[in-house]
Amino acid sequence: MLSENDLVNFRNSLNMFFDGKCDIYEETDVRINYADKKEKVLVFKDIPCHLSFKNNYFKRKADFIAKRQSGTLFLPWDSEIKTSSFFKVRQNNQEYSLYIRGNIRHYVSHIETDFVLEKPDFNSKKEME
Repeated sequence: MLSENDLVNFRNSLNMFFDGKCDIYEETDVRINYADKKEKVLVFKDIPCHLSFKNNYFKRKADFIAKRQSGTLFLPWDSEIKTSSFFKVRQNNQEYSLYIRGNIRHYVSHIETDFVLEKPDFNSKKEME
């Protein structure tokens, strides 16, 4: 069993693997002009993270084009997320919008959850670089 000090050191050493930053949003009900609507509200900003993509993409004419991309999102162990959370992630000079798909897995060292990209824009230069 790790001591509290060893656990803190272990968690801190994992931070070097988080090469992205994410903003976490939650949907909330708002009333606009007497109509109820859902709106995404920022709850946490610039949380360290890492995206790992599955191999369900393809290349065409040397351009990267998203094809219903999914994968795993890694976050620090103390991150507060819900299955209804929405994320804006910046990693490797790219920006991704994604939703959680499946369960959130909490470990002593970090959090993992599967994700799916939100409606990839095939004309977006950011996603084609």
